[in-house]
Amino acid sequence: MATMLSKAGGRKAGGKNRGYWYNKAKGGWYLSNGGRLVDGEGNWLRDAKTPDRILRAAYKAMPEPEARPTGPTLAEVCEAYLAHLEANRSAKTFFMRADYLFDLCTGLPAGFRKKGPNGSAQKGWREPTEKDRLHKGLGTARVASLTPTDIDLWAKAHPNWELGREALQAVKGALNYGVQKRLIPANPIRGYKVAKSKTHLTYFSPEQEELLCQNSRADFAQALKVLIRTGMRPACEFASLQAKQIQQTARGLVAVWDKGSKVRGKVRKVLIAPELEPIFRDAMAKHPTGPIFRTKQGEVFTKDSLKQRFSRLMRKLEAQGHDFRDGNLKAPTIYTARHTFAKRTLGGYWTGTPTTIENVAGLMGNTRQVCWDCYGQWCDAYTDPLWDALSGKAK
Repeated sequence: MATMLSKAGGRKAGGKNRGYWYNKAKGGWYLSNGGRLVDGEGNWLRDAKTPDRILRAAYKAMPEPEARPTGPTLAEVCEAYLAHLEANRSAKTFFMRADYLFDLCTGLPAGFRKKGPNGSAQKGWREPTEKDRLHKGLGTARVASLTPTDIDLWAKAHPNWELGREALQAVKGALNYGVQKRLIPANPIRGYKVAKSKTHLTYFSPEQEELLCQNSRADFAQALKVLIRTGMRPACEFASLQAKQIQQTARGLVAVWDKGSKVRGKVRKVLIAPELEPIFRDAMAKHPTGPIFRTKQGEVFTKDSLKQRFSRLMRKLEAQGHDFRDGNLKAPTIYTARHTFAKRTLGGYWTGTPTTIENVAGLMGNTRQVCWDCYGQWCDAYTDPLWDALSGKAK
Protein backbone atom coordinates (compact mmCIF):
# COMPACT_ATOMS: atom_id res chain seq x y z
CA MET A 1 0.00 0.00 0.00
CA ALA A 2 1.16 3.58 -0.60
CA THR A 3 2.91 5.33 2.30
CA MET A 4 0.80 7.38 4.66
CA LEU A 5 0.10 10.94 3.63
CA SER A 6 2.45 13.53 5.10
CA LYS A 7 1.35 16.01 7.73
CA ALA A 8 3.66 18.65 6.26
CA GLY A 9 2.54 21.71 4.37
CA GLY A 10 -0.20 22.72 6.81
CA ARG A 11 -2.39 19.68 6.18
CA LYS A 12 -4.48 18.64 9.13
CA ALA A 13 -3.40 15.43 10.81
CA GLY A 14 -5.83 12.57 11.19
CA GLY A 15 -9.04 11.76 9.31
CA LYS A 16 -8.64 10.90 5.64
CA ASN A 17 -5.10 12.24 5.59
CA ARG A 18 -3.96 8.99 7.19
CA GLY A 19 -5.40 6.91 4.37
CA TYR A 20 -8.35 5.73 6.44
CA TRP A 21 -11.11 7.36 8.43
CA TYR A 22 -14.08 6.54 10.63
CA ASN A 23 -17.62 6.94 9.27
CA LYS A 24 -19.93 7.63 12.21
CA ALA A 25 -23.08 7.29 10.13
CA LYS A 26 -22.21 3.78 8.95
CA GLY A 27 -20.28 2.77 12.05
CA GLY A 28 -17.01 1.54 10.61
CA TRP A 29 -13.55 2.37 9.28
CA TYR A 30 -13.17 3.19 5.55
CA LEU A 31 -10.24 3.70 3.22
CA SER A 32 -9.78 7.20 1.82
CA ASN A 33 -9.86 5.89 -1.76
CA GLY A 34 -13.03 3.85 -1.12
CA GLY A 35 -13.77 0.46 0.39
CA ARG A 36 -13.71 -0.79 3.95
CA LEU A 37 -10.66 -1.13 6.17
CA VAL A 38 -10.39 -4.80 7.19
CA ASP A 39 -8.05 -6.85 9.36
CA GLY A 40 -5.87 -9.73 8.22
CA GLU A 41 -8.82 -12.12 8.27
CA GLY A 42 -11.00 -9.88 6.17
CA ASN A 43 -13.18 -8.64 9.04
CA TRP A 44 -14.39 -5.06 8.79
CA LEU A 45 -12.94 -2.90 11.58
CA ARG A 46 -15.94 -1.15 13.12
CA ASP A 47 -14.99 -0.09 16.62
CA ALA A 48 -14.31 3.65 16.73
CA LYS A 49 -11.84 3.05 19.60
CA THR A 50 -9.71 0.55 17.67
CA PRO A 51 -6.03 1.22 18.63
CA ASP A 52 -4.13 3.20 16.04
CA ARG A 53 -1.39 0.56 15.82
CA ILE A 54 -4.01 -1.98 14.64
CA LEU A 55 -5.43 0.49 12.13
CA ARG A 56 -1.98 1.29 10.71
CA ALA A 57 -1.11 -2.42 10.42
CA ALA A 58 -4.40 -3.17 8.67
CA TYR A 59 -3.93 -0.23 6.32
CA LYS A 60 -0.43 -1.31 5.34
CA ALA A 61 -1.63 -4.86 4.72
CA MET A 62 -4.40 -3.75 2.36
CA PRO A 63 -3.66 -4.68 -1.30
CA GLU A 64 -3.11 -1.97 -3.85
CA PRO A 65 -6.42 -1.04 -5.52
CA GLU A 66 -6.72 -2.34 -9.05
CA ALA A 67 -6.34 0.29 -11.72
CA ARG A 68 -9.68 1.08 -13.27
CA PRO A 69 -9.89 0.48 -17.03
CA THR A 70 -9.61 3.64 -19.08
CA GLY A 71 -10.43 4.49 -22.65
CA PRO A 72 -13.74 4.69 -24.52
CA THR A 73 -16.86 2.86 -23.48
CA LEU A 74 -18.33 0.07 -25.56
CA ALA A 75 -21.24 2.32 -26.56
CA GLU A 76 -18.85 4.98 -27.86
CA VAL A 77 -16.97 2.48 -30.03
CA CYS A 78 -20.23 0.99 -31.31
CA GLU A 79 -21.59 4.43 -32.23
CA ALA A 80 -18.45 5.21 -34.25
CA TYR A 81 -18.66 1.84 -36.00
CA LEU A 82 -22.35 2.23 -36.86
CA ALA A 83 -21.73 5.71 -38.29
CA HIS A 84 -19.11 4.11 -40.55
CA LEU A 85 -21.50 1.31 -41.56
CA GLU A 86 -24.34 3.70 -42.34
CA ALA A 87 -22.09 5.66 -44.68
CA ASN A 88 -20.29 2.77 -46.36
CA ARG A 89 -22.34 -0.42 -46.19
CA SER A 90 -25.77 -1.57 -47.27
CA ALA A 91 -28.83 -0.50 -45.31
CA LYS A 92 -29.55 -4.13 -44.49
CA THR A 93 -26.11 -4.66 -42.94
CA PHE A 94 -26.40 -1.43 -40.97
CA PHE A 95 -29.84 -2.19 -39.51
CA MET A 96 -29.01 -5.80 -38.67
CA ARG A 97 -25.78 -4.94 -36.83
CA ALA A 98 -27.33 -1.86 -35.22
CA ASP A 99 -30.00 -4.11 -33.70
CA TYR A 100 -27.45 -6.52 -32.24
CA LEU A 101 -25.24 -3.75 -30.84
CA PHE A 102 -28.23 -1.89 -29.39
CA ASP A 103 -29.19 -5.05 -27.50
CA LEU A 104 -25.60 -5.58 -26.33
CA CYS A 105 -25.15 -2.00 -25.09
CA THR A 106 -28.57 -1.28 -23.58
CA GLY A 107 -29.81 -4.71 -22.49
CA LEU A 108 -33.09 -4.04 -24.33
CA PRO A 109 -34.61 -5.93 -27.27
CA ALA A 110 -33.86 -4.41 -30.68
CA GLY A 111 -37.50 -3.41 -31.04
CA PHE A 112 -36.83 -0.50 -28.67
CA ARG A 113 -34.16 0.97 -30.95
CA LYS A 114 -35.44 4.11 -32.66
CA LYS A 115 -35.31 3.22 -36.34
CA GLY A 116 -37.06 6.22 -37.87
CA PRO A 117 -35.38 8.89 -40.03
CA ASN A 118 -32.42 10.54 -38.26
CA GLY A 119 -32.90 8.33 -35.22
CA SER A 120 -36.52 9.28 -34.62
CA ALA A 121 -39.05 6.92 -33.05
CA GLN A 122 -40.90 4.74 -35.53
CA LYS A 123 -44.64 4.19 -35.44
CA GLY A 124 -45.70 2.08 -32.46
CA TRP A 125 -42.51 2.75 -30.48
CA ARG A 126 -42.85 3.17 -26.71
CA GLU A 127 -40.56 4.00 -23.84
CA PRO A 128 -39.03 0.81 -22.40
CA THR A 129 -39.32 -0.10 -18.73
CA GLU A 130 -37.11 -2.19 -16.50
CA LYS A 131 -39.40 -5.16 -17.15
CA ASP A 132 -38.40 -4.99 -20.81
CA ARG A 133 -34.69 -5.31 -20.02
CA LEU A 134 -33.10 -8.65 -20.94
CA HIS A 135 -29.74 -8.03 -19.25
CA LYS A 136 -27.85 -5.17 -17.60
CA GLY A 137 -26.30 -3.88 -20.84
CA LEU A 138 -22.59 -3.35 -21.44
CA GLY A 139 -22.63 0.06 -23.13
CA THR A 140 -21.24 2.01 -20.16
CA ALA A 141 -18.41 -0.46 -19.57
CA ARG A 142 -14.94 0.44 -20.75
CA VAL A 143 -13.91 -1.66 -23.73
CA ALA A 144 -10.71 -2.63 -21.90
CA SER A 145 -12.80 -4.42 -19.27
CA LEU A 146 -14.79 -6.51 -21.78
CA THR A 147 -14.18 -10.28 -21.57
CA PRO A 148 -15.39 -13.36 -23.49
CA THR A 149 -17.48 -14.20 -20.42
CA ASP A 150 -19.47 -11.00 -20.99
CA ILE A 151 -20.32 -12.23 -24.48
CA ASP A 152 -21.30 -15.65 -23.10
CA LEU A 153 -23.66 -14.02 -20.60
CA TRP A 154 -25.13 -11.83 -23.32
CA ALA A 155 -25.96 -14.94 -25.33
CA LYS A 156 -27.51 -16.69 -22.30
CA ALA A 157 -29.82 -13.71 -21.79
CA HIS A 158 -31.57 -14.70 -25.03
CA PRO A 159 -33.06 -18.19 -24.59
CA ASN A 160 -34.85 -17.96 -27.94
CA TRP A 161 -31.71 -17.53 -30.04
CA GLU A 162 -28.21 -18.86 -30.10
CA LEU A 163 -25.21 -16.56 -30.50
CA GLY A 164 -24.62 -17.11 -34.19
CA ARG A 165 -22.18 -15.68 -36.67
CA GLU A 166 -24.23 -12.57 -37.43
CA ALA A 167 -24.37 -11.42 -33.80
CA LEU A 168 -20.69 -12.14 -33.24
CA GLN A 169 -19.73 -10.41 -36.48
CA ALA A 170 -21.49 -7.27 -35.27
CA VAL A 171 -19.53 -7.25 -31.99
CA LYS A 172 -16.18 -8.17 -33.55
CA GLY A 173 -16.76 -5.70 -36.37
CA ALA A 174 -17.23 -2.84 -33.90
CA LEU A 175 -14.16 -3.77 -31.85
CA ASN A 176 -11.94 -4.34 -34.88
CA TYR A 177 -13.04 -0.97 -36.25
CA GLY A 178 -12.07 0.59 -32.92
CA VAL A 179 -8.59 -0.94 -33.25
CA GLN A 180 -8.29 0.17 -36.87
CA LYS A 181 -9.16 3.77 -35.98
CA ARG A 182 -6.98 3.64 -32.85
CA LEU A 183 -9.90 4.23 -30.53
CA ILE A 184 -8.78 1.19 -28.54
CA PRO A 185 -5.38 -0.56 -28.45
CA ALA A 186 -6.67 -4.11 -28.98
CA ASN A 187 -9.78 -6.23 -29.45
CA PRO A 188 -10.43 -7.72 -25.97
CA ILE A 189 -12.33 -10.73 -27.36
CA ARG A 190 -10.00 -11.53 -30.23
CA GLY A 191 -10.13 -15.25 -30.98
CA TYR A 192 -13.59 -15.69 -29.46
CA LYS A 193 -15.49 -18.37 -31.34
CA VAL A 194 -19.14 -19.34 -31.45
CA ALA A 195 -19.91 -22.82 -30.23
CA LYS A 196 -21.32 -24.98 -33.00
CA SER A 197 -25.06 -25.29 -32.84
CA LYS A 198 -26.40 -28.64 -31.71
CA THR A 199 -29.87 -27.88 -33.03
CA HIS A 200 -31.00 -30.20 -35.78
CA LEU A 201 -31.98 -28.58 -39.05
CA THR A 202 -35.60 -28.51 -40.11
CA TYR A 203 -36.97 -29.55 -43.49
CA PHE A 204 -40.28 -30.13 -45.25
CA SER A 205 -41.36 -33.52 -46.53
CA PRO A 206 -43.09 -33.50 -49.94
CA GLU A 207 -46.39 -34.12 -48.15
CA GLN A 208 -45.82 -31.15 -45.84
CA GLU A 209 -44.93 -28.92 -48.79
CA GLU A 210 -48.16 -29.89 -50.53
CA LEU A 211 -50.16 -29.20 -47.37
CA LEU A 212 -48.53 -25.78 -46.96
CA CYS A 213 -49.27 -24.78 -50.55
CA GLN A 214 -52.85 -26.03 -50.45
CA ASN A 215 -53.59 -23.89 -47.41
CA SER A 216 -51.84 -20.76 -48.71
CA ARG A 217 -52.99 -18.05 -51.06
CA ALA A 218 -51.59 -18.33 -54.55
CA ASP A 219 -48.91 -15.68 -54.07
CA PHE A 220 -47.44 -17.26 -50.93
CA ALA A 221 -47.79 -20.82 -52.29
CA GLN A 222 -45.72 -19.71 -55.29
CA ALA A 223 -43.13 -18.15 -52.98
CA LEU A 224 -42.79 -21.40 -51.05
CA LYS A 225 -42.45 -23.41 -54.24
CA VAL A 226 -39.72 -21.12 -55.61
CA LEU A 227 -37.82 -21.05 -52.30
CA ILE A 228 -37.82 -24.84 -51.95
CA ARG A 229 -36.83 -25.51 -55.58
CA THR A 230 -34.09 -22.86 -55.86
CA GLY A 231 -32.64 -22.75 -52.33
CA MET A 232 -32.65 -18.95 -52.42
CA ARG A 233 -32.31 -17.05 -49.17
CA PRO A 234 -35.79 -15.67 -48.40
CA ALA A 235 -34.95 -12.00 -47.78
CA CYS A 236 -31.73 -10.95 -49.50
CA GLU A 237 -32.31 -13.10 -52.61
CA PHE A 238 -35.93 -14.11 -53.24
CA ALA A 239 -37.54 -10.89 -51.96
CA SER A 240 -34.99 -8.62 -53.67
CA LEU A 241 -34.62 -10.36 -57.05
CA GLN A 242 -35.16 -8.06 -60.05
CA ALA A 243 -35.64 -8.81 -63.74
CA LYS A 244 -32.36 -7.13 -64.68
CA GLN A 245 -30.49 -9.73 -62.61
CA ILE A 246 -31.85 -12.71 -64.57
CA GLN A 247 -29.77 -13.88 -67.52
CA GLN A 248 -30.58 -16.35 -70.29
CA THR A 249 -27.86 -18.95 -70.84
CA ALA A 250 -27.60 -21.96 -73.12
CA ARG A 251 -28.65 -24.21 -70.23
CA GLY A 252 -31.44 -22.03 -68.84
CA LEU A 253 -32.12 -18.98 -66.68
CA VAL A 254 -29.62 -17.82 -64.07
CA ALA A 255 -30.15 -15.14 -61.41
CA VAL A 256 -26.94 -13.20 -60.72
CA TRP A 257 -25.88 -10.84 -57.92
CA ASP A 258 -22.61 -9.35 -59.23
CA LYS A 259 -21.75 -7.71 -55.90
CA GLY A 260 -23.07 -10.53 -53.77
CA SER A 261 -26.44 -11.10 -52.11
CA LYS A 262 -25.33 -11.81 -48.55
CA VAL A 263 -21.52 -11.80 -48.65
CA ARG A 264 -20.41 -8.50 -50.15
CA GLY A 265 -18.15 -8.81 -53.19
CA LYS A 266 -18.78 -12.53 -53.68
CA VAL A 267 -20.70 -13.16 -56.90
CA ARG A 268 -23.85 -15.18 -56.24
CA LYS A 269 -25.59 -17.23 -58.93
CA VAL A 270 -28.85 -19.14 -58.62
CA LEU A 271 -29.59 -21.69 -61.32
CA ILE A 272 -33.29 -21.81 -62.12
CA ALA A 273 -34.76 -25.28 -62.75
CA PRO A 274 -36.60 -25.64 -66.09
CA GLU A 275 -39.98 -26.25 -64.42
CA LEU A 276 -39.72 -22.85 -62.72
CA GLU A 277 -38.96 -20.87 -65.87
CA PRO A 278 -42.64 -20.06 -66.65
CA ILE A 279 -43.07 -18.64 -63.13
CA PHE A 280 -39.98 -16.46 -63.48
CA ARG A 281 -40.82 -15.24 -66.99
CA ASP A 282 -44.36 -14.33 -65.96
CA ALA A 283 -43.09 -12.45 -62.89
CA MET A 284 -40.51 -10.60 -65.00
CA ALA A 285 -43.17 -9.56 -67.50
CA LYS A 286 -45.44 -8.21 -64.75
CA HIS A 287 -42.66 -6.35 -62.95
CA PRO A 288 -39.89 -5.30 -65.36
CA THR A 289 -38.50 -2.97 -62.67
CA GLY A 290 -38.12 -3.59 -58.96
CA PRO A 291 -38.53 -6.97 -57.23
CA ILE A 292 -40.38 -9.46 -59.43
CA PHE A 293 -42.04 -11.56 -56.71
CA ARG A 294 -44.88 -9.72 -55.01
CA THR A 295 -48.10 -10.28 -53.11
CA LYS A 296 -51.52 -10.42 -54.74
CA GLN A 297 -51.90 -6.73 -53.88
CA GLY A 298 -48.63 -5.91 -55.66
CA GLU A 299 -46.65 -5.29 -52.49
CA VAL A 300 -43.00 -6.33 -52.31
CA PHE A 301 -42.20 -9.30 -50.09
CA THR A 302 -39.94 -8.45 -47.14
CA LYS A 303 -38.12 -10.48 -44.53
CA ASP A 304 -40.77 -9.62 -41.94
CA SER A 305 -43.77 -10.20 -44.19
CA LEU A 306 -42.48 -13.65 -45.24
CA LYS A 307 -41.89 -14.61 -41.59
CA GLN A 308 -45.29 -13.32 -40.48
CA ARG A 309 -47.22 -15.05 -43.26
CA PHE A 310 -45.42 -18.32 -42.60
CA SER A 311 -46.12 -18.04 -38.86
CA ARG A 312 -49.83 -17.45 -39.48
CA LEU A 313 -49.93 -20.41 -41.85
CA MET A 314 -48.26 -22.67 -39.28
CA ARG A 315 -50.70 -21.61 -36.56
CA LYS A 316 -53.60 -22.33 -38.88
CA LEU A 317 -52.35 -25.83 -39.72
CA GLU A 318 -51.44 -26.66 -36.13
CA ALA A 319 -54.96 -25.66 -35.08
CA GLN A 320 -56.22 -28.21 -37.60
CA GLY A 321 -54.14 -30.89 -35.89
CA HIS A 322 -51.18 -31.08 -38.29
CA ASP A 323 -47.82 -31.79 -36.66
CA PHE A 324 -44.91 -30.21 -38.51
CA ARG A 325 -42.39 -31.41 -35.94
CA ASP A 326 -42.48 -34.87 -37.48
CA GLY A 327 -38.85 -35.45 -38.45
CA ASN A 328 -37.80 -32.14 -36.87
CA LEU A 329 -36.64 -31.34 -33.34
CA LYS A 330 -37.90 -27.76 -33.53
CA ALA A 331 -40.64 -25.89 -35.32
CA PRO A 332 -39.82 -25.03 -38.95
CA THR A 333 -39.46 -21.46 -40.20
CA ILE A 334 -39.52 -19.80 -43.62
CA TYR A 335 -35.77 -20.56 -43.83
CA THR A 336 -36.64 -24.27 -43.65
CA ALA A 337 -37.37 -24.03 -47.38
CA ARG A 338 -33.65 -23.47 -48.04
CA HIS A 339 -32.69 -26.45 -45.87
CA THR A 340 -35.25 -28.53 -47.73
CA PHE A 341 -33.56 -27.66 -51.02
CA ALA A 342 -30.25 -28.91 -49.62
CA LYS A 343 -31.70 -32.17 -48.32
CA ARG A 344 -33.57 -32.99 -51.51
CA THR A 345 -30.67 -32.06 -53.78
CA LEU A 346 -28.23 -34.22 -51.82
CA GLY A 347 -30.61 -37.16 -51.99
CA GLY A 348 -31.34 -36.75 -55.71
CA TYR A 349 -35.04 -36.04 -55.12
CA TRP A 350 -35.51 -34.12 -58.37
CA THR A 351 -32.88 -35.87 -60.52
CA GLY A 352 -32.91 -39.43 -59.23
CA THR A 353 -29.15 -39.21 -58.59
CA PRO A 354 -27.64 -38.21 -55.23
CA THR A 355 -25.00 -35.50 -55.41
CA THR A 356 -22.12 -34.21 -53.31
CA ILE A 357 -21.62 -31.48 -50.74
CA GLU A 358 -19.42 -29.59 -53.23
CA ASN A 359 -22.28 -29.35 -55.73
CA VAL A 360 -24.76 -28.26 -53.09
CA ALA A 361 -22.31 -25.61 -51.85
CA GLY A 362 -22.06 -24.22 -55.38
CA LEU A 363 -25.83 -24.15 -55.81
CA MET A 364 -26.47 -22.50 -52.44
CA GLY A 365 -23.66 -19.94 -52.46
CA ASN A 366 -21.98 -21.35 -49.36
CA THR A 367 -18.51 -22.73 -48.72
CA ARG A 368 -17.98 -26.48 -48.69
CA GLN A 369 -17.18 -26.37 -44.97
CA VAL A 370 -20.40 -24.54 -44.08
CA CYS A 371 -22.48 -27.01 -46.10
CA TRP A 372 -20.62 -29.96 -44.62
CA ASP A 373 -21.19 -28.71 -41.08
CA CYS A 374 -24.88 -28.10 -41.76
CA TYR A 375 -25.90 -30.83 -44.19
CA GLY A 376 -23.29 -33.56 -43.89
CA GLN A 377 -25.80 -35.65 -41.92
CA TRP A 378 -27.95 -35.83 -45.06
CA CYS A 379 -25.21 -36.74 -47.54
CA ASP A 380 -24.84 -40.40 -48.55
CA ALA A 381 -22.66 -39.70 -51.60
CA TYR A 382 -19.53 -40.34 -49.50
CA THR A 383 -20.69 -43.05 -47.11
CA ASP A 384 -22.41 -45.33 -49.63
CA PRO A 385 -19.17 -46.13 -51.53
CA LEU A 386 -17.52 -46.95 -48.20
CA TRP A 387 -20.27 -49.40 -47.31
CA ASP A 388 -20.04 -50.90 -50.80
CA ALA A 389 -16.30 -51.33 -50.41
CA LEU A 390 -16.73 -52.90 -46.98
CA SER A 391 -19.36 -55.36 -48.13
CA GLY A 392 -17.69 -56.18 -51.42
CA LYS A 393 -20.60 -54.80 -53.46
CA ALA A 394 -18.73 -51.87 -54.98
CA LYS A 395 -19.58 -51.44 -58.65
